[in-house]
Amino acid sequence: MPQYMFAAVGGVKPNAQVKYESGRRLPRGDYLAAIAVTGIDLLFILTGKRSVGLAQLTGNERLFIAAYRDIEGPDKQLMNHLLFRLNGSLDDNPQARNGAFYDGIDAVTMFNG
Repeated sequence: MPQYMFAAVGGVKPNAQVKYESGRRLPRGDYLAAIAVTGIDLLFILTGKRSVGLAQLTGNERLFIAAYRDIEGPDKQLMNHLLFRLNGSLDDNPQARNGAFYDGIDAVTMFNG
């Protein structure tokens, strides 16, 4: 999107937009909120690091995350255990180990009955 369009969306003059992009001036919160509706990566603007949102995910990743968000209780814990086990993080990550349990029962025990 051209600078003049960002300026218009953000409610500032084009010369302010140029100053934002050159680092000579910091944008205000209302400007950032206004340009956020364009889908711009605000994290990148503020930190220089790209955010990873749903738009950056593949179709299968989006479907997987949507399905994961719909499950609860022991089923979610079992999925946590499976994911942590597959990527090897159960061994060296206490938080992952805790996520692999439901009411104190290891997900493998739940799965095996």
